[in-house]
Amino acid sequence: MSMWLDERKARLDKLISKADQEFPLLRVVHLDEFLFLNLQNSTWSYMEASAQLGSTEGPYILDGVNKPPNMTPGGLLAVRQETWPEYNALHREMVKTLQSMGLLDKMVEAQLPLCVRVVTPKMAEDPKRLERPYNTFVAHSDIWSGQPTDMLHIWIPIYGDFNRVGIEYSEPEYFPEDCQHKFESYADVMPKTVAEGAKKYDAKIDVGNAYISDGTCLHKTVAAGRGNRGRITLDFRFRLRDGKYSEWHPEYVDIKEWKATGVTRAFVEGRKAIGWADQ
Repeated sequence: MSMWLDERKARLDKLISKADQEFPLLRVVHLDEFLFLNLQNSTWSYMEASAQLGSTEGPYILDGVNKPPNMTPGGLLAVRQETWPEYNALHREMVKTLQSMGLLDKMVEAQLPLCVRVVTPKMAEDPKRLERPYNTFVAHSDIWSGQPTDMLHIWIPIYGDFNRVGIEYSEPEYFPEDCQHKFESYADVMPKTVAEGAKKYDAKIDVGNAYISDGTCLHKTVAAGRGNRGRITLDFRFRLRDGKYSEWHPEYVDIKEWKATGVTRAFVEGRKAIGWADQ
């Protein structure tokens, strides 16, 4: 292994003591069934609240038939004032899940809010989406879209057919310092060069697992089928108390505030977190 890969692997080793699947830049952990069921139910409630913004029903979001007003072009269900109670309930369940995994005490900052995403096979056929500078259907690192160089990522499949719309992880041959920053597009020369020849990980994508990856682990959305039926996932990025802290980033908050969200504080809309007493 190269030095950068050794260092990144060692960091994951310290973070995750036991994994169901292990790769140098990725760990796959099966979640506690009761806690995962609560995550599923809370996600569904948030989907339903989002769907009501567009006068439809939750299942039709997953089918890609109706797009509620809080869904971004990338499929993210953004938090609105009308959906904040359901979001905070979901966030509370995520906190419980991470506490059971022993991860929270190792974090210094985390992304707020969580990313609740809907992706359908039809999105892979949309020319406008494929022309976006940060098109997730190509192998990429989130560092290239402006995320901190020391970040890690958690991705949790919640509902849907992940054989039709899944994710593929891969390990680059090298990840030089001059590639550890934001680019205008994943199609720029340096990101494309790093992604070429990356070694695909044989990670099994299953509902009930959590996928924890290093920021240099490449990944992409894969759509093996056609039609509308898609999938919904939860994900967010975080940073560790390991002395490797790099630049400040506006999407991250102190882990104490992140843990308090949905408990003693409420995330309402945009980047705003307020105390329950202020309601």
